[in-house]
Amino acid sequence: MDILYVLLVIVMDAYILPAVKASNTDYKISTVSSNVVGGFTGGLYWDGEHNRLYWLEIGHGDDPTSIVCYDPNTEKTYKATIIGDKLRPLSMVIRVKGTQDTFLIGVGGALALIRWDCTSDRDINPVEIFRLEDMRFIYGKADAEGSLWAGTLKSGPKPSWYNPRRYSYASIYKIDEGKQSKRITSGEDMMDGFEWSLNNKKFYFMDSWSRKMYAYQYDSGRKKLSSENVMVRTYTEDGPSHKISKYISGYGITIDNNGHLWIPGNGLGKIFQIDSKFPGSWSRLLTIKTEIALADMWPTSVCFGGKDLDILFVTTTHFDWTKDRQEMYPKSGNTFMITGLGVTGARPSSPVKISNDLLKKCC
Repeated sequence: MDILYVLLVIVMDAYILPAVKASNTDYKISTVSSNVVGGFTGGLYWDGEHNRLYWLEIGHGDDPTSIVCYDPNTEKTYKATIIGDKLRPLSMVIRVKGTQDTFLIGVGGALALIRWDCTSDRDINPVEIFRLEDMRFIYGKADAEGSLWAGTLKSGPKPSWYNPRRYSYASIYKIDEGKQSKRITSGEDMMDGFEWSLNNKKFYFMDSWSRKMYAYQYDSGRKKLSSENVMVRTYTEDGPSHKISKYISGYGITIDNNGHLWIPGNGLGKIFQIDSKFPGSWSRLLTIKTEIALADMWPTSVCFGGKDLDILFVTTTHFDWTKDRQEMYPKSGNTFMITGLGVTGARPSSPVKISNDLLKKCC
């Protein structure tokens, strides 16, 4: 058994990072926003209907937690600072379908509504509409039909033979209209970074804590997942993927018009374009199409935007870093855009459906 394991490790280690294509040297990286408080930005959302970009700015300690809006037409950014008791941290911002200025946000284990027109800085006290007890949302994204897919973070100590229920594994929930919830899958540590294939028949998600990426067959009619595959196991402490253990995280992934996934590589300041077509059960053979070096920036999420979806927006972090580390990566924590990549996004971010009776509570 030991010999077989060693051979398997050798084979997988040889193919986990096939030859990387030469990076596109014509792209340009520009700063969108550098006025960062707290050091962590993420959760990008492109509102294609109103041509605006939104993201989360998560404070540290007593720092404020905000939603940031960027208008490419004016090149201005504004912040909505979230106020109220026990509302941190933020996990998502998604425009509500049929509205221009109403948004669903995730705050701790709750979903809440805010109203904001992105024309000035404001303090906003959100209106809670849904809560998962003893859970914390970590990420959320709406599908094409407007259902919310929300990932949670594991909590509590690990289970034991005498108390198997002490530990709550992370899960993905589908929540319709802000009311009805259904657990789709569970068993991991941190469910973040969701995306659907171009034909809507595959669902991808990351577990950034354990550094794994999954691909499921997806039945859009029944909103059901099946046939799990580990697309790439990106982190094991001493296993076959140790070479890229610091590369890939998934607090916001996206897909281009060729069906390739774009994933932030947090640990070494890179963004990867990977081939989402993988061969059945041997899905751990990751094919990297392109990598973009970000020098002194650590990316957390990526999202295509712009009028023609030809801009790749990137958020970065220096959350909880030492002073020396921040000096090594002085631009990390800012939000950037990359142009000239030669690809476009497959679609803008989808709005989420919320029932009219809940909308009447806001704001």
